[in-house]
Amino acid sequence: MLKGKGQRQSLHMALAIRETSVIIEGMRGIWLERREEVIEDTSKECESWIDVGGKSACSIDEFWGVVGEEQRNEKSPVSLPKE
Repeated sequence: MLKGKGQRQSLHMALAIRETSVIIEGMRGIWLERREEVIEDTSKECESWIDVGGKSACSIDEFWGVVGEEQRNEKSPVSLPKE
């Protein structure tokens, strides 16, 4: 059945893409749930954001505001604030 040049590889690719899309959709669901938990002001739209110890940061300045500006120039790993 799959004797033409590249047909078997195409089938494998199609199967892999479908599996990958299921994984991506699952990860998107997790992201949406976490976004609802973390972003305090849901009207605040971020192109991208990071979860910093349960608080959202939509920019580098917000990130440093959450973890503490004094850590910005440290060489050691960033410490998250204690809740």
